[in-house]
Amino acid sequence: MVAAPHRSIVPRRRRAAAAAAAVAVLAAAVTVTLSAGCYATRPTEVVLKSGQVLGGEVRGVDGGVVDLLDKSGEELPLPRTHVRVIEGDGPFADPPLLWRNVPSVARDDTPPTSFVRATHEPDGTGALEVAFAGYELPGSDRRVYLVGAVHVAHAGFFQAMQGILDSMDLVLWEGVGGKEQPTEEAMARFDVLFKSQMLLKNLLNLDFQLAEMDYKRPFWRNSDMSINDLQAMLTKRGLSIMPNEQLFRTVFGALFTFVDPEKVPRNEATGRGYRALIAPLMADPEGMLQRAGAAGLKEVLIDERNRHVIDDLRGVLAEPGPERIAIFYGAGHLTGMDRALREELGLKLIGMHWVPAWRF
Repeated sequence: MVAAPHRSIVPRRRRAAAAAAAVAVLAAAVTVTLSAGCYATRPTEVVLKSGQVLGGEVRGVDGGVVDLLDKSGEELPLPRTHVRVIEGDGPFADPPLLWRNVPSVARDDTPPTSFVRATHEPDGTGALEVAFAGYELPGSDRRVYLVGAVHVAHAGFFQAMQGILDSMDLVLWEGVGGKEQPTEEAMARFDVLFKSQMLLKNLLNLDFQLAEMDYKRPFWRNSDMSINDLQAMLTKRGLSIMPNEQLFRTVFGALFTFVDPEKVPRNEATGRGYRALIAPLMADPEGMLQRAGAAGLKEVLIDERNRHVIDDLRGVLAEPGPERIAIFYGAGHLTGMDRALREELGLKLIGMHWVPAWRF
């Protein structure tokens, strides 16, 4: 007999109406592409990582807690990290690509050409969208998900990504510098870049990935080059992190002595205009490197780091272990990773799903 889930004695957290509405809108946007008219009406089922299946009504997903009203009328606050998937037609259901049995509409073995795109509506609005894709290891129940990241986005995007990643058994995440103390040279090189990202976040009126997402999960593992190894590889090849790097560091280094990028005023009207300008560039990450004249950088910043995480994944799949594995990396990395999963590791693509990172 399967044991009943632990029932918390802590009263259900009261969410603000605005937050609940925002989550509902996001959940609807996340599910509509693969759900509309593609399968019969499904009751809600919450599948725990233990395999236990709970029925009822999901009333909300907030702060890493799935608020389930079970069939007996009792409220069960379930940590999202304990939940494999929320299936069904409700507004808080996960995308079908995460379900135990993926609907046929989600299965598409056409190799993706990109994991990031800019979309435009007739009324002039648009969005920058980022994809995640699912893959199956033939002859097993194991899946691998490539989950795209952008470092600045609306908070709702990071909430959606957090929920997807917390449903996994293992997350291999991108994080140069996550394994060791960087040298002074490496710190000087990357500090200005980090502050520039802070400035960009405020100019675009967006939020920052490192501030919005919680990496402190026992099943999350850094799978990236160290900052010192990356610095050594760039130096060995005579490459800079960007064209005219010294000029960039000099100009912006001087700017940041007078301007705190975290205190730059945020304005939605201005930010929306900047987002509209930048979205087409973000949708073509390889093209950005080529147009910037960054010869050789792709090999180091993309290809070498991809090789690192693919080798890590190869070791994971060689042994019995986690059934659902996510690789959480910048969207510009994922086209190459997709090719490696299919051609080197023999995984089968079962579908893609798009999530809006920001709107303009």
